[in-house]
Amino acid sequence: MKVFQSLNCVVCKLPFARKANEARSPRRSSCGPAMCHECFEKERLLEKEERKHQCVRKPCFTNPNFAFYLIDVLSQEDSLALSPLGDGYLLVKPFKIPECPICHDEYSNQVDGKKSRSLFCNHLIYFLNELPMMTRQMDGRRNHRVCDDCKETGIIDKMYHCSECDLKICSDCLVEEHRSHETTRLLKNELCEMSEAQQKDSTQMVKTYNDLFALMHENTLKGLEAFGTKLTLKEENSKSISTFGEAKKTLEKCAKLREDFETISEKLMPHLRRYETKVKTLTERIDKDDYQGLKDGFEE
Repeated sequence: MKVFQSLNCVVCKLPFARKANEARSPRRSSCGPAMCHECFEKERLLEKEERKHQCVRKPCFTNPNFAFYLIDVLSQEDSLALSPLGDGYLLVKPFKIPECPICHDEYSNQVDGKKSRSLFCNHLIYFLNELPMMTRQMDGRRNHRVCDDCKETGIIDKMYHCSECDLKICSDCLVEEHRSHETTRLLKNELCEMSEAQQKDSTQMVKTYNDLFALMHENTLKGLEAFGTKLTLKEENSKSISTFGEAKKTLEKCAKLREDFETISEKLMPHLRRYETKVKTLTERIDKDDYQGLKDGFEE
């Protein structure tokens, strides 16, 4: 089973630690490859011809920082797990692509403008080259499980969970070893777990936007109230201006502000209506079992 090579030290080939300041924490050499802190320090003290890391560049070991981009990646513990052999990390759940800390767009190795750039602070992503292959490997494993008794690989549809032994077992082991035990179809157990996990994610996602929109709505209403109060007060104060010409100029400026306010409000309204319509459409698709992708954005 293949593991992420970019999450292993290029010198000792062992997987990195998930945080900084440990022997196995990732460090990035100035020439690019990452190695664990322990190997980095050992290699740095050796003469060039004695090093395992051979490179045409001379200042390979001048970078003092830990590879924070790899630590950020490894922090997604639900998505990355050590392989049974402990030789590297496997993808076990869909991975959240890291984002640029400036524009917050996801990195991409297919789009030139979205490729990560190397900074001296070590914020860079290059493991994305391996992600498609690891995703295919993860998808291939999803419908197969290893029997905890005989260690044979079987299709999840034909496997069981023994409640008394808390084991995943194949149908043969069920008959031979667990016939008198309480068992359930493994598919049912895992579907329940998947459903509950996804329900939790869906509830949290909707709540996040619900809270965000509620806060934005509250702030928008406060802004509208503040604008209206100040505008009418400015118009009221125009009554006390000593000359007709100056008062007229003030009222004209207020009228221009009112027109600008109306313009930006009218530009926003179609987007709000379309958002409302698209959410309603998605809700209706749940009843129709229609999961066709929805066009991005608000264009018709």
